[in-house]
Amino acid sequence: MCRYVYFYKENSFVKKKNHITELLCGSITAAYLFFLSFVAALQNTDSIWGNGESWVDASVYKYVAWMMDLGYMPYKDTFDHKGPLVYLFFWLGRKISSWRGVWVLYLGMIFLTFLVIYLIFRKFCSRIVSALLMPVVFAVAFDYAAENISPENLSVPFMACALYIFIDYFLDERITKWRLLLTGACFGCVLMIKAQMVSVWFVFCIAVLIKNIREKTFSKIGFFLAWFLAGCLAVVLPQCIWLILGGAWKDFIEDYIIFNMQYSKSYSGSTPMESTLAKCRAMVFFFNKPVVLICLFLCVALICMDRSNRFFHTSYLVYILLSIAVAALAGRTYRHYGSSLLVAVSCPLAMFASAASGLISGENLPLQQRSGSRNSSPAGNSGPDRGQSGRAGSGLWKRMPWISGAAFLGLAYLVCIYAAPVFFTKLDDALDIWQVYEAGDTELSANLQGMLDVIAANTSADDRITVHGLYDILYGKSERLSASRYSFQHAFAKVDPARNDEYYAELDANPPKLIIQGDTDPDRMMEFITSHGYHWIADSPDGDYRIYKRFDREELPSGTWGEELCRTTSLTDYLDRLYELEEEHGLMVFMTVRGKAGGGLSVKNTEQLQALGFDGTDLLLDDGYHTFIGVSSGHESLYESIGGDGADRYEGTIKGLETGLISATKHRGNQASVSLGGVEYALNQRGLNIVVYDPETSFVIDSVAFDTQSDEGVTCIR
Repeated sequence: MCRYVYFYKENSFVKKKNHITELLCGSITAAYLFFLSFVAALQNTDSIWGNGESWVDASVYKYVAWMMDLGYMPYKDTFDHKGPLVYLFFWLGRKISSWRGVWVLYLGMIFLTFLVIYLIFRKFCSRIVSALLMPVVFAVAFDYAAENISPENLSVPFMACALYIFIDYFLDERITKWRLLLTGACFGCVLMIKAQMVSVWFVFCIAVLIKNIREKTFSKIGFFLAWFLAGCLAVVLPQCIWLILGGAWKDFIEDYIIFNMQYSKSYSGSTPMESTLAKCRAMVFFFNKPVVLICLFLCVALICMDRSNRFFHTSYLVYILLSIAVAALAGRTYRHYGSSLLVAVSCPLAMFASAASGLISGENLPLQQRSGSRNSSPAGNSGPDRGQSGRAGSGLWKRMPWISGAAFLGLAYLVCIYAAPVFFTKLDDALDIWQVYEAGDTELSANLQGMLDVIAANTSADDRITVHGLYDILYGKSERLSASRYSFQHAFAKVDPARNDEYYAELDANPPKLIIQGDTDPDRMMEFITSHGYHWIADSPDGDYRIYKRFDREELPSGTWGEELCRTTSLTDYLDRLYELEEEHGLMVFMTVRGKAGGGLSVKNTEQLQALGFDGTDLLLDDGYHTFIGVSSGHESLYESIGGDGADRYEGTIKGLETGLISATKHRGNQASVSLGGVEYALNQRGLNIVVYDPETSFVIDSVAFDTQSDEGVTCIR
């Protein structure tokens, strides 16, 4: 009896000691994974030490989340073509904090991804080897733009959870209804984030079906399907109901499904050959990663060597290849399109590293000891500790010990040559971000801040604007709503011309106060700007955007003196008035001639032009054809050119204003043009064309033409 009590106490002590050890190891592992996640997440500009200048796509999702906060619906009230769960994710982040909330959630998503991948590693490797593999995963994450909060990256933790369950099922036959529910829920989440990312379910669900048909366990198929669909519907149905009740269901179908199909086709080429070549180039891009190539090679090797799990290895090879094909579907080499490969490489990496476990831990461990555990451990039980005895392919590495040495060298390469430089670079970047934050230098870039200052100075909170391109951060940071449901146009200006027409129709119905023009569809936008009376007021500091303003009548900056000028119809009186206003208000005067200026011009007129600063205008009194381009301010000529019967052109910057001027005689083009900030202001009429510009307000006060060849004398045209 005493001996029994002694052994019972000793066994309890050992169990308690092992429990404490496991708890301590688990805490250290969690801290290690959180550290890796934190360093990775810090690379995002929305981080706690960043400046909040969101990645361009993320700024769209933030804008949609802001619209939702104001009571609007995605798809119906603002266009984007991602899944609704993306906007709900950003909306929830906005509830936490308008700036950093989404980053907090993203940090949690990265941590969950790293945790599940670590658990996949632990199914095959020891703690030490699994910990060594995590920096490799860290480096792979940046091959696929982990620094950006993209729908693809938001899908990664759900794919990782599903893959873990599929691996457990195929190699251990571990499955429960709760796991099926979780797999279905993860599928539903990815379906409502970005449907193209479902390759893990597509391949392994078919593999599960084939496996059960081969084993003639038909009753399990219905059981699996029922619980899987239940988990999926638990996620998808509430979002569908929300969209239906919000009146956005039809727009959701058109934007998320129909438009995405058009989007994928449009960027891969206009002919079948171009499309095929674009997809091939993209596939080469996603193939050409060292870890991906190693994993593909290992899958092929395992198919040949591990006969007991050949079906699983074949399915896994198909899964990796399908993930690459889906990433290349649009024919684009955006890194984040390949995010699913971050999850796909985890299992082959673990099997690869398990061969080196013997050299690292002092044991010659097989890849998987499941010949005895597969039947002895009932489905749903915890089974053996996968860190110690769960390895793939009973005794496989024992039969070929040379593989351990080769795998050890491969693991050393991945950790030391591939992963370490990336990790230390990102760690150094994180320290730089911290130092910048500590110094208080977290201001927005000069380009963005410059445009925000222009928007704030020229609009009120009730005014609407449009950003023509892809820079939705301007809406969020300026707190100005878009004048159109289409807050950006970059994705559909060429993809769907009908939507582009709809965008301009909405602008016609509700002209924005400001237009911030990028490089998207510039000709059509400039036509809209010119026809709707917009005035160029500024360029972005980097020169990549131009800002145009539509002035209401009550805020015209010229006042009564401008109205007086615009009512003047006599050329002599007009030039006298210009002389007075140039000095009084610092105006700039642009003149060009179409046809010829002689005939109607008088000596008095040429003297007036000389008073404005144009010294060579006596030549215009000739009855012959002469070109004339002139720019003056403060009674001084800023540019002057007088030629013969021909065409003259000027393009450049005058006092910070981008200027284009053309003067062409009757038989050499017959044109007069004054383009300021990309907007055409000249009336292009016969004779002398004059444009009066106020640089202080960036406003064109007047545009007028005086026909000096009219039989009725010099006539005024407005």
